Amino acid sequence: MPASEAIEFLASYDVRVSEVMPGLTLILYDTGCTVFISPLADHFCVEIRCDAAINGIGKRSVKIAGPIPISFLDDKAEHYVTYESPRGFYMEDLNFGIFPSGQAEKIEWKFHVRELNPYFIADGHHVPLIKDHQTGLTWMAERRFAKPIVEAKRRFLKSFAQDSSARSFPDRVGMPEIRPKYPDTKENIDRHLNSAGISSCRQYH
Repeated sequence: MPASEAIEFLASYDVRVSEVMPGLTLILYDTGCTVFISPLADHFCVEIRCDAAINGIGKRSVKIAGPIPISFLDDKAEHYVTYESPRGFYMEDLNFGIFPSGQAEKIEWKFHVRELNPYFIADGHHVPLIKDHQTGLTWMAERRFAKPIVEAKRRFLKSFAQDSSARSFPDRVGMPEIRPKYPDTKENIDRHLNSAGISSCRQYH
């Protein structure tokens, strides 16, 4: 499948998951990307003007950057693991976020990307990855209202409060979610989709 078609296809899948499972966002695992990229304004509780060119998905100009925290639920649904990007980029016309695995590997995150039951290890915890068997791409299930994300955003707002070059958006922080009882595995996401009457079969099998 050409990359352009994969982007359109998977963007549709991502929207469906978010509709059925509020607070859950699928972001693309990418070994080649060196910065975190997101189309979601809610990721940026602090915006800093910039003028950067992002290569790799076409060549796009980016005007907004900012610190971003990203949390994932472990495979026992007992702990969150969190990655903080000091400088993520807001790309509104992209249909999904992109996670730079190389940056996470620098802090000893270990990725095991395989066809069956892919996962990564962070801070001693195993976290499920989601393999799209039609495109061959791998997704990470971000918990946008995990307690560590909310706490980090509050800290960012405080840190940048006196920075005249930054714009703050307290309404993008949200309240901490109740930690789910089950991990964000491919099977559990399938189950939620099917219970909502949405067939997952044509989406990533």
